[in-house]
Amino acid sequence: MKISYNADASIIRPAHTPKKSEEMIAIEEFIGSENQNICFEYDDEDTARKKRNNIATHARRGGLAVKALLRDNKVIVIRNEKKIENE
Repeated sequence: MKISYNADASIIRPAHTPKKSEEMIAIEEFIGSENQNICFEYDDEDTARKKRNNIATHARRGGLAVKALLRDNKVIVIRNEKKIENE
């Protein structure tokens, strides 16, 4: 084992930051707009169900005031005006 101090810091990679999906980028733009809803259409219901779950999780963790609804092969995201407070 070799230990060294004041090593070259250029070899250190930055921390991993997850890449945002196209849906999350679109939802963030939607929040800043005047639109009432946004709809994502997928090839099949299974893909739509997985994407809806991902969107709902990211919205909840990120504190976004949106609600994701599943209709056939579409995910509809609407503004959620009600604030849910944990007691």
